Amino acid sequence: MSGHRPVEILADVLDRDIEFVPVTPEQYAKVSIERGTPEGQARGLQNLHELFRAGRSGVLADDVYNLTGIAPRTFRQWCEQHRADFIS
Repeated sequence: MSGHRPVEILADVLDRDIEFVPVTPEQYAKVSIERGTPEGQARGLQNLHELFRAGRSGVLADDVYNLTGIAPRTFRQWCEQHRADFIS
């Protein structure tokens, strides 16, 4: 799973292997449309995925704290707090 940090974090918290299957933004949009997502919405999400893949969405801001007065959690913290939700 090298290079897919959120999947690695979740796998570590759950103490199990998780297979990561890469999907291109185009594949994501196509499958979304086939499953009933309106085309405009699917294309918007495709564009968002393209930004993620290009590394152009990694902006850190203090908006969560400014709006709520509470510091945001890390993804690992969120996974740890919701671990039971993933165990069946």
